[in-house]
Amino acid sequence: MCKMDEKEIANKNTLPSEETEEPVSDSVEESNSEIEKKPEVESKIDMVDIDPNDLDEVERKREPDVDLEQFRLKTAKIEAVETVRINSNYAKAEDGKQHKLKVIGEVVHVLEKEGQEDINFRPTELLDLEEDGEGNLIGLPVSEEGKKPSKWQSFKKALQLEKPRDAIGKELPMRINHNNKTGKDYLGFMYL
Repeated sequence: MCKMDEKEIANKNTLPSEETEEPVSDSVEESNSEIEKKPEVESKIDMVDIDPNDLDEVERKREPDVDLEQFRLKTAKIEAVETVRINSNYAKAEDGKQHKLKVIGEVVHVLEKEGQEDINFRPTELLDLEEDGEGNLIGLPVSEEGKKPSKWQSFKKALQLEKPRDAIGKELPMRINHNNKTGKDYLGFMYL
């Protein structure tokens, strides 16, 4: 047996590409046991045995998009007015939902998709309703004199309504609203 000095041992345990003199793990079994300890995670990606270099370029086929601009300022009839509860950051109720008055217009366009349900395009608006401190519905909001009117007051004035149900059958021009959360546009009514 030949004896090696400490410098030779350190050099033997260092990878040739490394310029530092940190020793490499003495045992492959140590590093393998660490790998075995990690729980296996099911992959959401399936590998396929297809060489991407063998694929041809083909024209992309997409469903036609609906340009909402074609509906801007055209009128639509109001079909229904409902009271709904939706998730809201401003909800006072413990369940995180808030009461709204939903104004629903007639279908102005139908996007047909083969093998799927048709997509109906219709204008809708959500108007605030007044709630108590616990999120219980107490009525239609009315602003004090001299303050900015509530959306309900503006809607009521634009259509000369007494009650929400009186809006059914009336017509308003449509506008395009943008949802900042989802980044999507949708049709609404112009009444402000």
